[in-house]
Amino acid sequence: MEKNMETVSHVLLVDDDKDCNAANEEVFRKANFSRIKSTLNGGHALVYLHQMSAMIKTSKLLVLLDLEMPIMDGLEFLKNFNQTPEFHKENILIVVQANHIDDDVKEELELLGVDYTVSKPVNFEEVNCIVKKYFSLEEQHDEVEDIDVAGAVVENEEPVKLDSRNLKRKRARAAARR
Repeated sequence: MEKNMETVSHVLLVDDDKDCNAANEEVFRKANFSRIKSTLNGGHALVYLHQMSAMIKTSKLLVLLDLEMPIMDGLEFLKNFNQTPEFHKENILIVVQANHIDDDVKEELELLGVDYTVSKPVNFEEVNCIVKKYFSLEEQHDEVEDIDVAGAVVENEEPVKLDSRNLKRKRARAAARR
């Protein structure tokens, strides 16, 4: 499988399930991605984003976010993320991973600016489709970061589009910050 997500240079996996992170890492590794970071909760992900804020200014980042985690769950992460201006949100696409999301949680996700959900573990083709829709084409960055990855089977599921109005709102907020 070759790298098709031309616009994304980094992938951040946020899930307390190490097996799910390993399966997702394997999917992106097979697609020749080398900049993959895994964190076990939303708090660790926020620290990583703070550390990488200078890089995110000039690169695109895909965040695959679980909702149910200890310390800081996905919804708390999103609330904190939205209140932090230095994250260059125009360069970050957050895709929520869950096998089932209640309608009230879907509504809250839409209010928090999440446009897509996918099943766990991720299927590369579905995420690639989302990324192509979200980001304009740019040159892919090829930086190397060593990650140990365990093999896993990935099921084929279709991504769920929550609401295209969120994408427009997110881009408008980003343009207003410039």
